[in-house]
Amino acid sequence: MSKLNPTKKYIFKATDGTVDAAKLVYVKKILGENLSFTETDVNYTLDFSNKSFANTTDEIENRNDFASTLANGVFTNNDYDKTITINGVTFITHPVAKEGSDNRIQQAFQFDKNVKKVSVIFGDKYNMTEAYKGGIILNGGDNTELTLNNFENTTLTGDVYFESMGDFNVKTKKFKETTLISKLATGDTLPKTNNLFFGKVAEDAETFYGTGIDKIFENYYRNGASDKILVKSSSAPFNAKDALNGGYMYNENGNYNNNAYDIDINTALLMAEKLTNEFENVNISGNATSDVDTYLTPSNVRFSGDVSGLKFTTTAGNGLIDFAGVGPKKISAPIAKIIVGGLKNAGETSITGNVLDYYNVDKSVLSDVDVYSTSIKTVYSKGTRSSFKNTWTGTTFKTGPSASTNQAWEKKGRGETVSDSDLISKLDVKAKANNPLLQKLLDENCLVYG
Repeated sequence: MSKLNPTKKYIFKATDGTVDAAKLVYVKKILGENLSFTETDVNYTLDFSNKSFANTTDEIENRNDFASTLANGVFTNNDYDKTITINGVTFITHPVAKEGSDNRIQQAFQFDKNVKKVSVIFGDKYNMTEAYKGGIILNGGDNTELTLNNFENTTLTGDVYFESMGDFNVKTKKFKETTLISKLATGDTLPKTNNLFFGKVAEDAETFYGTGIDKIFENYYRNGASDKILVKSSSAPFNAKDALNGGYMYNENGNYNNNAYDIDINTALLMAEKLTNEFENVNISGNATSDVDTYLTPSNVRFSGDVSGLKFTTTAGNGLIDFAGVGPKKISAPIAKIIVGGLKNAGETSITGNVLDYYNVDKSVLSDVDVYSTSIKTVYSKGTRSSFKNTWTGTTFKTGPSASTNQAWEKKGRGETVSDSDLISKLDVKAKANNPLLQKLLDENCLVYG
C-alpha cells in the first residue's frame, strides 16, 4: 500500500465478493478521486486478530495529527467529524473531547444500509478507548448481517464514554443504532471485559441512567455470562429521577403512580456487585428468594416482587424504600421510611428504619417480628406494641396505615425541603383533632396543609 502513487488512477477489486474495509478506506485516503471502485454486491470484512483496532485505524487517519488541527477546549460537536466515504463504507474520526494535550479522538467504521454482510475478526483483546460507538456502526440495523468471529474469546478493555456509547431510548430500552455497543445489550455471544471503564470524558458521571448500561448487564446475566464482567467500580449512582418527568413515584395519597423506570432484580444485584451499588428513584422488579448478600443501597426504591432472600450488607440510603411484595431478610436504613408488604420467616428477619410500615402484614405474623432498635422511631401496623416480639421503649406504635406520608418521604430522599409535619401521617393528625369538624377536614382522603 505504501507504493501507491496518488497521481495515478487505480481500480479496486473485490476478492471473491469480499473487501477488507480498512484497506479500502486507506487506499481512498491516499488516492482520493483517483480510486475507482464500482462493485455493488460486496461483503465487507474487518480483521483485528493481528493488529489492534487503534493500530488499524491510526494507519488510516492518525488521531494525534487530527487532534493537533483542532482548537483547544472541550467539545462534542459532530461538525468536527472527519470522514472518508467509499462504496457504502464511511470511516469516521470523531473528537469526543479535548483538554489541553489530553485528546479523546475516536474512530469507527460505518456501513451503509445497502451493505448486506459485515464480518469482523477479533483477537485476544479489543481496546474500546479509541472506538467510537464500539468502532462498528450499521446504518442498516438488522438488515445487515453482522458476524463477530472469536468475539466470545476476546477481552474488552479501555474506556467506554457515555458521550460516544450511542443514543439509548429509555422508553423502548433499546439503543437507537446498531453498533458494537448495542450488540453487548442484545447479542447472545458475549466477550469478557477486563477493568472496563464506563463514564464521562471530562467530568464525573452524575448517573448511569439513560446510558443503556443496565441493558448490557441484563443481557450478560440472561446469557449466563455474569462472570465475564470485570469493570471499574464507580461512585456514580443509577438515579432514574429524570424518568419521572418532574413528578413523583407516589401520589399525594401514597399510591404508587406506576411511572418509575424499571430494572430487573438480577440486573440490579449484578450492577451492585460489579459497577455501582447506589440505586435511586427506580422500581426493581422480579424475585430474589435464594439467600443473597448484596451491597445494593436503595434510596427512593420500590421492590415489586418477593425479595425474601436478600441481605443488604451495607447501610441503605434514605427517602422511601417500599417492599411492595415480600420484604428482605435484612436491611438497615436508619434515616429512611420502609414499607413492608409481606414477610417470610418473620422471626429471621431484621428490618430497621426510621419509620416502619407493617400495615399490610397480617397481624398474626407480627408476634414474630423484632423491632428492638433505637433507630426505629415509629411503627405502623394493624396491631399495637404488644403485637410485636421485642420492642424499644422509645418507639411509637400506631394502629393504621402511613401511606399519606409516602410522597413526603420520597421528597426527602431527593433532598427537597420537607417539614416535620409532612412526615406525620394524616392518621396521626386526625387522632389529635378535638372537634368533629376538624376531624372531618383531616379525613384520610383529604389533603393536610402545614
